[in-house]
Parts: sequence; C-alpha cells; structure tokens
Amino acid sequence: MTALVIRDAVAVVETEGRVRTGDVVTVDGVVVDSPAPADATVIDASGCVVTAGLVNAHHHLLQTAFRTLPGTRGIPMRDWLPAMASAYTAAGVDPELTGIAARAGLAEALLSGVTTVADHHLTWPSGADTVGMARAAAAAAADLGARLAFVRGAARDDPQEAALSAETIAAALVDDCPGGVSADGMLQVAIGPAGVHSDPRETFTLMAEVAARRGLRRRTQANEVVDVEIALDRYGRRPLDLL
Repeated sequence: MTALVIRDAVAVVETEGRVRTGDVVTVDGVVVDSPAPADATVIDASGCVVTAGLVNAHHHLLQTAFRTLPGTRGIPMRDWLPAMASAYTAAGVDPELTGIAARAGLAEALLSGVTTVADHHLTWPSGADTVGMARAAAAAAADLGARLAFVRGAARDDPQEAALSAETIAAALVDDCPGGVSADGMLQVAIGPAGVHSDPRETFTLMAEVAARRGLRRRTQANEVVDVEIALDRYGRRPLDLL
C-alpha cells in the first residue's frame, strides 16, 4: 500500500461551489475519506490550492517529437499540415516513436497540472503496427500515472484499413469495456476521422459502425480554418452543415 497526504493547502476545491481546508489523503492513487496512515508520505502544500487535475481535450502527442522543425513555424495551417506530414513520413512513425512522443507530451502535461489528455492520433502509415502504436501511447500514460483518452483518428487513410485498425485497437486495449473505458477509468479509446476536409463519407460510415459495435465515443473536427476552407471549396458547404 502506498499512501500520500497533501497537507496545509490554502484551499481544497472538491466540486463547483465546494471548497474546504484540511488534508487530502490518497491510498494507492485513489483519494479516500479517511485519516492518513501513520507511514504516509506527506507533501507540504502551504500557500497552494489543491484542485482536481486539469483536462486537455485536444492534443496530438506525436507532435511533441516534431517541434521547431525548420519551415514549420509561423506559417498558415494549410502549409503547415503538408510540411508536418512530410516530416512524419521521413521519420517513419512506429510504436517506438509513438511511445517516446507520448511520454514526453504527457510528462509536460502532468508538470502543468493536466492529468487527463485526449490524444487525437491521426498519423497511421499504411501497413504499420497500429495496435503496437496504440499500446505504446497507453503504456506511456500508465507508467506516468496520466489518464488517457486515445483516439484512433484518420486523415486520408484508406477507409477499410482505418476501420479494421480501429476495431483491432479497441479489441486489444478495451475489449468488453463499457464505453471503451478501462475498468480503472485511466484509459479510454475513441475513434473518428479528422474531418470532412480529409476523409470521405466511407471513412465516416465505417468508423461509425465500429463505434456502434464497440460502444465507443466518436470525434471529428469541424471548425478550424483549413477545415472550413476545404469543405467550402469541395462541397460548397461548411463542415458543420455536412456532419
């Protein structure tokens, strides 16, 4: 058993409108409403406010490994996206790189007070070990103690290949887990195309079928500038009108 006490904080924010003082006690990583064991580790929180961890609902952890590349700073997104895609192709995205990038990105999050991260992973080379990539990201989160919502996204992927990959990832990571959430609540798997700017109707349809079979949440994006521009040019309608 591992026990931890956070002591002497200025305030402990428990829920909206409910603030208290006193200790926060955790046992094996779970907050408990009981006195601290005698051998608990004590953290002095004098002058601090204790809150629940923050949530980053939109992250691309892979990008942590590709920051400050020449030619990728201060440019429009329509130019940035293909530049980054070329960098991913040149590097060869695989489970090792996915895990390293996830570990670095999640460590940054935790150091900033963010304990839950939604990773919208959109880079899946054809024929890659996609289950291995998903496992690597999940393992990084588990090792660091972060809660991860891992999204098997798609961006110009082959629709059939993307759907099969999503199915196998869900089976490997959260098989028979209601809502695609692990029993301890620390991992969730969701799926969905990047958006109508990058994926055809077939990808949306096949991903939706996987989500329905597996009880998974779905995601897409619909209002970034590049999404709107491409959708208007291609379909004459905004993304939100097409979804």
